[in-house]
Amino acid sequence: MQTYGGDTKNTGFQHVPAAKAWAKAHGWYHEGTTGIQTGDVVTIDWEGDGESNHTGIVTKVHPDGSFETIEGNTSPTPPGDMTRQTYQAGDPNIEGYLRREPHAGASVGRR
Repeated sequence: MQTYGGDTKNTGFQHVPAAKAWAKAHGWYHEGTTGIQTGDVVTIDWEGDGESNHTGIVTKVHPDGSFETIEGNTSPTPPGDMTRQTYQAGDPNIEGYLRREPHAGASVGRR
């Protein structure tokens, strides 16, 4: 458990800025949308206040740089529904993305 702003949170990263900070500390955070790939987790700033408050998982990247995501908690009813979203390359609401890089010597693929 870790504490953020006086609230105790588990390390499951319900607090998007905590996930972003953790990814930056590990070299896994990339600003903007350049280089985005399927499987990346985008951080979104819906309020335009400089603090990410939502995430989405990239499911498809188009040749023009636009991309599709799957996101929770974006549909009005019922709460928590999953929805697909499409964003343009360079969308100002997208602050960046997390991509976990494999550890050196790690086996990637099927076992």
